[in-house]
Amino acid sequence: MYRVKIDGQVFAGLPKEDPNFEGVRLDDKSALSETMKETYTFANKQDYQYFLSKNYNHTFLFELEYSSDFGATFTLEATAKFTLKNCNIDRNKGLVKVSPLFESPYQPFIDQKDREFDLNDLGVDPRSVLYGESPVFQMYNRISNSIVNIGIGYFEEKNIGEKLTDLEANHWAWNQINGNNINGDFNGIIHVEAGFSASGTYRFLRFNLSGISNGNPDGAGNPYWEYVDPNTGERFTISQNNTFDMYYDDLVSPVFIGDGLGFISTASRAPITILAENARAIYFNPCFRLLTNKSLINNIDTLEFKGGGGIGRYTRVHSQYSIYNSIGISDELSDSNLGYGKVKSDANIDTTKFYAPPNTTENWIPIFQADWFNVSFWLKDNAAFENILNDGVTNKSVEAGYHVGLLLNAIVPRINPDYNHYITSGVFFNTNPMPLAQLSTPNQYPYIIPQSNLIKEVGISPNQKLTITFGQLMNELYGQYKVDYYLDNGELKLEHDQYFFAGKSYSIPTVGYNATTQTNARNNQPYAYATDNFDHDDKRTYKSLTIESESSGGSFEKCIIESVDNYTSNKHVNVPANMLINLTQQLIENNPQDKWFFAATVLGGQSGLTPSIPLVSIIHNNKTYRGYNGYCMPIWRALAWYMHQAPCVNVEINGVAQVTQSQTPIRWNEIVLPFEDFDKYELVTTLEGDGFIESYQVDRVNNNIKLKLSYGI
Repeated sequence: MYRVKIDGQVFAGLPKEDPNFEGVRLDDKSALSETMKETYTFANKQDYQYFLSKNYNHTFLFELEYSSDFGATFTLEATAKFTLKNCNIDRNKGLVKVSPLFESPYQPFIDQKDREFDLNDLGVDPRSVLYGESPVFQMYNRISNSIVNIGIGYFEEKNIGEKLTDLEANHWAWNQINGNNINGDFNGIIHVEAGFSASGTYRFLRFNLSGISNGNPDGAGNPYWEYVDPNTGERFTISQNNTFDMYYDDLVSPVFIGDGLGFISTASRAPITILAENARAIYFNPCFRLLTNKSLINNIDTLEFKGGGGIGRYTRVHSQYSIYNSIGISDELSDSNLGYGKVKSDANIDTTKFYAPPNTTENWIPIFQADWFNVSFWLKDNAAFENILNDGVTNKSVEAGYHVGLLLNAIVPRINPDYNHYITSGVFFNTNPMPLAQLSTPNQYPYIIPQSNLIKEVGISPNQKLTITFGQLMNELYGQYKVDYYLDNGELKLEHDQYFFAGKSYSIPTVGYNATTQTNARNNQPYAYATDNFDHDDKRTYKSLTIESESSGGSFEKCIIESVDNYTSNKHVNVPANMLINLTQQLIENNPQDKWFFAATVLGGQSGLTPSIPLVSIIHNNKTYRGYNGYCMPIWRALAWYMHQAPCVNVEINGVAQVTQSQTPIRWNEIVLPFEDFDKYELVTTLEGDGFIESYQVDRVNNNIKLKLSYGI
């Protein structure tokens, strides 16, 4: 039996029907929110007069109590608040009907998700955060007048308008080749340092292939040179002791392009191969330099430098490197899009195919893509090139990092005073419950940093207003980690989807009720025997999911997960880039956007160490992804967190086949059980397996609970 109290007094009001409690998952994710919606009629004259004695500013406290011993004792079932505006008053009959809102403890978090909190008022002190400032390796192509900027985890290519002048004065360097040897890899690149002579309206270089210092031996042990005809894509081999000349236009250094490129015989000077008008060249010799804030590299002083080719942050330059063994030209094509674009429609090769790097066993960075035609240009991202970037890294610190856990410590009780959050709440951020063999992630807790302060390398101004919302933090945590919140014993806790779908476990699923062993006394059969059917719901599946990023190139570029199995929905889901994640890009572009920078940092703060933004590297499909703040790289997140509770068994990540770790449930059925107060986050075993509770309804009159359960395939 039930009874009702209003403002602490027992009233004679009776519910329209006995109250039923309902629990549903919030946004089809993790948290179970319990509510009860009922209308209560108060016909007692004393009760009626009590309501009318109050004004509209009065808040009534409604308490619903339940007795299982016919009124001897009562326990509190639910509380609610209401005002006169929630009442229907019938003066003729002397009745008051009340529809109190039995507010879920989640409701304040829903209602206040967009409430702004000024960090200066939260009492959370910003921490120093260490990070590595990547240098910028720049390459300049004088033909297309474009610059490629490459940092650790960052890539950008842009046309700069007017051609650069005074290249040497601005510390642009060319590859240094000793003597008159031809050097290079065997994909068509030629690097030379030699004199030239005139022939008609063209200039040409003469090369003698005898005695090539690094020639690739043929079957007879003799050196030869292999090149690619850029007009047809056909490969040619020039064998030992053949001499040929190559035309080029009148530039500072040999770059062959346009209708003046050809191979000729030294004896007759008659063209062997003359390229068509406007044909692209296979030879180019870009200049380069390294921009850095480091004053000493390899015991060599870097030079003061105020330029930067559109990158104004860096003040020093270094050019004591040679990269000629790292440049490649490719005539390789792919039937599928590898992310580098389709062959240009006016090219003289198969325009139905896609550009591809020289080979798939090494990591290549596409360069000067505006000049791609019949062949494509690449920079080999190998250990030697990584060392160039590592040499220029400057260790820095910013006094403006906010521990997300400490922010939640301050924000949660301001939203709902009945709940707290502690950085030790939950499992995910404390015990590293989901390591993959190739993705061993240390315990970590994310930080947010004002992007403008990160760029300026300053602390927080006392007058600077910094605002954040609970919704922003939750959206970012879910997008980065697939981590959501739930309320448990007075605490707000954060866990990955996997934790909830396994019954509050990261390992062996936790079963709270086994309907295959509990027997119904009416028919002496297990309760599970009443559920021998199931249906399907693909609401959590998708055809593709794109993890967005502010980066258009490099290791932080967006990542696409596509479902291969055919039982998923046709939805295309985007995980937006609400906060910035590419540290190198923010520092290089030096463009404050009044946004938060989200950093997944090592958990140094709890042990007294200064938190730092780590340099992370991962290899996927023979491609290396590398960057500071690398735990936020879309590819890392896809492999580490999005392969759990995935839409199906088989997916592709950026076009590469991948088998997922666990799959979201798509089968469902309903079952009615005797009401028992077990943990609704735990699983229920039926004939279909271990079921995840999607929703439930408690019927106190019949003392049962109706569950909607979902299962994997």
